[in-house]
Amino acid sequence: MKRFCLLFVLLFVFSFLYAQEVNIFDYDPCIEQVGKNQKKQFKKAYSFFQDHKFQKASLILTDMIRKDEAFASVYFLMGIIGVSTDNANMIRRYFPLCLKECEEYSHPLLWYYMGIINYSNENYMEAQKNFQQFMSLSEEKQEYDSLRNSAINYLNWGDFLYRTTNNPVSFFPKKIDYLADNTNYYQPFITADEKEIYFLRQEVIMDTIRDSFLASSSLRKEIKSGRATLDTNDYYDRGLVLPFPFNDAKTEGRVSLTADNSLLVFAKREKDIWNMYYCYRYGDYFSEPKPMNINSQEADDMQPFITWDGNSLFFVSNRKGGKGGYDIYLSNRKNENENEWSEPINLGSNINTPFDESFPFLSFDDSVLYFLSNGHKTIGGTDIFYKPLSQNSIANNMGYPINTEYNEGNIGVLLDGKTAYLTHKSEGEKYHTIKTFTLPSFAQTNACKLKQGKTIFEVETNTTLDLFNFTKNNFHHINIEPERPYFSLVLEENSSYFLSFNKLGYMFYTNKIKNNEDTIIVEIKPIESKQNMALKNIELTPSNTDFSQESFIAVIMPFMNFLSNNANVRVNISSNEKILRVLEKHLLNKGIRKDRFVLKKAESNDIFYEIQ
Repeated sequence: MKRFCLLFVLLFVFSFLYAQEVNIFDYDPCIEQVGKNQKKQFKKAYSFFQDHKFQKASLILTDMIRKDEAFASVYFLMGIIGVSTDNANMIRRYFPLCLKECEEYSHPLLWYYMGIINYSNENYMEAQKNFQQFMSLSEEKQEYDSLRNSAINYLNWGDFLYRTTNNPVSFFPKKIDYLADNTNYYQPFITADEKEIYFLRQEVIMDTIRDSFLASSSLRKEIKSGRATLDTNDYYDRGLVLPFPFNDAKTEGRVSLTADNSLLVFAKREKDIWNMYYCYRYGDYFSEPKPMNINSQEADDMQPFITWDGNSLFFVSNRKGGKGGYDIYLSNRKNENENEWSEPINLGSNINTPFDESFPFLSFDDSVLYFLSNGHKTIGGTDIFYKPLSQNSIANNMGYPINTEYNEGNIGVLLDGKTAYLTHKSEGEKYHTIKTFTLPSFAQTNACKLKQGKTIFEVETNTTLDLFNFTKNNFHHINIEPERPYFSLVLEENSSYFLSFNKLGYMFYTNKIKNNEDTIIVEIKPIESKQNMALKNIELTPSNTDFSQESFIAVIMPFMNFLSNNANVRVNISSNEKILRVLEKHLLNKGIRKDRFVLKKAESNDIFYEIQ
């Protein structure tokens, strides 16, 4: 693995080796077996070494090796000459021979460079032993302080790489069929409904040059933004180059879309700076892209990822004030305005490093952020990481062989929370293609499903629907406009949800979302006399003395807030006697005057209210 290049240049001057008073034989417990003439020749070579005459020293030592008169210190000094002259081949060759000749050799530098040799050969356990021996032999010797810090770094990395590469995760990437072959793919994004794949791809472009009546053509390759669409047989087509507004800049990046595929964000490079843009989709067409208000103008802002509800934006920037290199930032939509985003927040040192982080992707259940980094501990180059956002800990490496010695591409995850996709080139393959694979269990998230909905407007107005996850006690706000009445919801499979609408001057709506509903219909009605609305799925406690916690929090409380906020509204309320009795108690406790509501008995377990 290419974690580090072989860096053998001395980090400090070995004054203790060049000094006259150092007796190199003190480190060689096997020296007693060496003849006087051999020692004499070695001392001559060592004298040349001390005078920095490395070539003369090397000639004497090489001659001793040729005559089979070498011993451990000969090989050690040849290795040190390799270090001094930055000759990696000498280091790889002679330090192991020194150890083979005398296993008890005690010079700290032998063990330090044996550690580097074994580390570079991916023999991490042996490297650990070598560096630990170096640490022991160099203890309390200040001249080794710099190398001790380096050895500690190697020990930490060696432990990580040994654990990672010797405990491989399951990884069986499967190519997505029928996309165009014989080309490289980059930066894929699969829509929430899995009906489309957006990507960058190498395309062959034909240029035609006309000179008078003659014409000639030439072929060249360009990276273009493209899209493949799922056909009626559930296969993706070969993919086509995207129309306007894409491919109008020299360089464009990954796109990202909301769950309903209506809002799209992307970045393009203009005048040597990356800026982020958004546009709306209408069928097969896109609106004119507009720059996002959080572009810094002085730094790169790129690789935006928009959450499924369109309210949060993760992106990458090298703007001032970061942790270093490229960092991941988060911005939230301020209100219903399409381009009012909050001041970006750096995601902090658990995610960002002094180096580069890139390509954020948030799981559909909002629990895990996936991204690329070359600043955390990597197997090589840029690796894929995952970070559970509820945990106050640093990001985790996805593991080997998902991550390799090469730079990995960006990752995305489908609604099921366990199927991921990326661009990948297996051994023997010529091109990077888009593939899917099953995430390791530790990186999987809760399975989700997609639910479609439609708003019916009696009066056109921009508005927000509130999606309440009762199980997890959190909200998603769904922005709705009359020209885009359709919406998509992402629901965790094991959670209970209510969808509500509560806006001043409009009828209050809430409904528990059921699995068997094909399409959710939400009517947006102004408050008018005789307007009516149903509040469904009302449940009481077993004793019938109060509402269930779910019904009270998700239905009754918002309904009482509706009455409080619209102080002039009077309503007729009908339901069964038990529900009416409990509801009256809560209305009065909330401060709703008794003259503002009339209770009417009915057989239904739902609550119906009508404007008087």
